[in-house]
Amino acid sequence: MARDHGIVDVDARDDQSLLDQWHEGERRGVRGLPHFFSGDDLDVFCPSLDIAKEAEGHLHLRRNVERLDAFLGACLG
Repeated sequence: MARDHGIVDVDARDDQSLLDQWHEGERRGVRGLPHFFSGDDLDVFCPSLDIAKEAEGHLHLRRNVERLDAFLGACLG
């Protein structure tokens, strides 16, 4: 993919680094992007949105300022 977008200085080490990071994310339980980890106990997926799926499969996104404030407080507090 990098080469397809004009990034030419890519070698096997870059490929391996990407795979290692992907597997680390799987091990830690990353559910999507953005997913944040801080300290030993903070593990938050997309702290500014509530994301829900209806029975029909439609996604609903709702801004959640309180959740974002709590996340930032936990990170900075």
